[in-house]
Amino acid sequence: MTNSSPENQQTNTLAVASAVLGGLSLLGVGCCCVPILNLVAWIAVPLLAIAAIVTGFMGRQAAAELGGEGLATAGMALGVGALLLGVAMAAIALIAGFGTSALSVIASLMG
Repeated sequence: MTNSSPENQQTNTLAVASAVLGGLSLLGVGCCCVPILNLVAWIAVPLLAIAAIVTGFMGRQAAAELGGEGLATAGMALGVGALLLGVAMAAIALIAGFGTSALSVIASLMG
């Protein structure tokens, strides 16, 4: 049971980090369509989403002592949603040929 008295109130930083990272990753999915941010978003979205899922899982484990289980769950859900949307958008872009400019930049960087 969590102690909600003001003098002993602590913050589950992992839950907060998960929610912030999940929100940023979901925001990054929308940036995949902006030409200037395209390449950065394709790299940052999966990293932020995976970080949101991992910190959300760790935050849910720490919620027994600190609380914030709902915030950790929300961060995990945002991260999973962003990851799924990113994969779907990448598949659509590859099938339709929209992502050829970003893919050619990545291919040229790799050799």
